[in-house]
Amino acid sequence: MMRRLYGLAIVLAAAAAGHAQAATEPPSCLDTATSQMQLSACAATMADAADQRLNKAYGEVLRYVDGRDRSRLIAAQRAWLAFRDADCAFWRGSGGTSGPMNHQMCIAARSDARAKELDAWPPSGPREALVPKR
Repeated sequence: MMRRLYGLAIVLAAAAAGHAQAATEPPSCLDTATSQMQLSACAATMADAADQRLNKAYGEVLRYVDGRDRSRLIAAQRAWLAFRDADCAFWRGSGGTSGPMNHQMCIAARSDARAKELDAWPPSGPREALVPKR
């Protein structure tokens, strides 16, 4: 019962966040889902999109580092992915109908946060300053 309530809380929080966006945006799939299966499919779509954003941000940073910094970034990203996957497996729980949705919502949230971290690199200035002139 607690797991279902937690899953519902995640969905409601995500839906509330979506409502905070501009009123001109179309409703998200979380707003229009009418079953647990649809909620889970929506969460999977969100996780896929967040993973794509993460891969893009990671690839952008990777383009501008070399040597030891490149090795550190690769090691950090691998460790971060292992953490994300293990943490989200925990949030999936031991089953139930909301487990897959909880897992995918976790993947989406963690991946979005990591993409934002990588988008902010370098912390001391705009990334363009590091791009060599061609």
